[in-house]
Amino acid sequence: MTNENNAALLAVGVALCASGRRVDAWSRMLTGVTLLLLLFLPLALDKDEAEAAPPGMALAGLIIAFGFCQMYYALRLAFDRPVFAHWLRQPEDDAARLAAFDAALAQLDLRRPAPRPLAERILGVRRLFRRQLLCLAVQRTED
Repeated sequence: MTNENNAALLAVGVALCASGRRVDAWSRMLTGVTLLLLLFLPLALDKDEAEAAPPGMALAGLIIAFGFCQMYYALRLAFDRPVFAHWLRQPEDDAARLAAFDAALAQLDLRRPAPRPLAERILGVRRLFRRQLLCLAVQRTED
């Protein structure tokens, strides 16, 4: 692959990671509001209304659970963003820097040493972003 193509791939990776921050903000808002409702709504209900609330509580639990799943994907994307941004700013030998990055991840027990080309890494970011969007979509439909 050419350096221009790699730069374009890295720019797409950075953009996907940055978009993940906006998805994270929306999801955290939904999760936070749901948590507040879950905590304080029972105080405002009388006994009969509180006994009829379990279906709503289960729905709130799903919204919160998908919110935490989304946060996992947001953390993964937040990790990748500065790495891709650094690579985009530092035109170097792509194969050497990818190998060095893989070795560092393996040394820290964050990933098995398995060299992957840049395009495969960007596809991984796209998968993370799509899963993050799915979590937000489920949260929103449960709303």
